[in-house]
Amino acid sequence: MAAQSFNMLVPSKLGEFSKTYFLHDQLDAPLKLTIALTIFERIFDLVAISLILLLAVILDNSFAQLQKIIASCAVLFLVITSFLYIYLRCSLTLINKDSPSCNHQIIQKYRSLHNTLSDLLNNTNILESLGYSIAIWILHICHFLILFNSLDIKVSVLKIFSLVPVAIFAGLMPFTVAGLGTRDAALVFLFKNYAPSISLAGVGLLSVLRYIVPAIFGAFCLSLLHHRRKR
Repeated sequence: MAAQSFNMLVPSKLGEFSKTYFLHDQLDAPLKLTIALTIFERIFDLVAISLILLLAVILDNSFAQLQKIIASCAVLFLVITSFLYIYLRCSLTLINKDSPSCNHQIIQKYRSLHNTLSDLLNNTNILESLGYSIAIWILHICHFLILFNSLDIKVSVLKIFSLVPVAIFAGLMPFTVAGLGTRDAALVFLFKNYAPSISLAGVGLLSVLRYIVPAIFGAFCLSLLHHRRKR
């Protein structure tokens, strides 16, 4: 929860990586393990959102209208996963490379992180973890469904499940802090044929509470952690 406060200060939900320190500090977990856990959590989130989007589009039978949007999301997903794959391959290269010009300490850190990622992947039930992530993101999207209904915007459930994930992806782009404005503009653009812009802007404004409320509780948790450390 404390990490949610940092998400309001940085783009792309990079504040999630502050959890690595809190888990390390409060639970005495190895820092390399907490970093690996956070990386896998982000990957599972991206995969879960993508699967929800694609499944909703298929069930809604509207692939033709959203073909460009889906293609863009697929490219984004491939870029992210390719970056992770290249990173792991580079780490292996550094590990196996025996060169006096390489900093030995850096190589050891790469080896340690890579081994931790490999061990975590081997000991993780991928389907179960992905199932939990999908369930959580379904609840997130259901929150948008409630917001649409509260403002009397009539949009089908499948349409919301196929378009809202695209707006979430837009909010993850490193353009604005916490995706503010980017995600809202995406919502207005994606649903412009279903409701007036002012109503959609209201949905975007209310959706910000999904980040502000946890950030407030996170600030309270940070205060508790700070006082605990003083003692």
